[in-house]
Amino acid sequence: MIEVREVLRGWLDGGGLRTVAERAGVDRKTARRHVEAAQGAGLVKGAPLTAVTDELIGAVVKQVRPVRPDGHGPA
Repeated sequence: MIEVREVLRGWLDGGGLRTVAERAGVDRKTARRHVEAAQGAGLVKGAPLTAVTDELIGAVVKQVRPVRPDGHGPA
């Protein structure tokens, strides 16, 4: 959850996906998925940092991470 918040704040602050991913400690593709999910939830590039709310992060996590009832994916 913390990395999602950091990716979105860095992106809103004008950082590129590579830079934001490095600072948040995630892969560039992961950062891109977080940003795309946030945009799908209504976040726009020029929004203030206060636009990154718990509700937005919850929507991003729900979109990006599939439901795994027992904690493991299909094997």
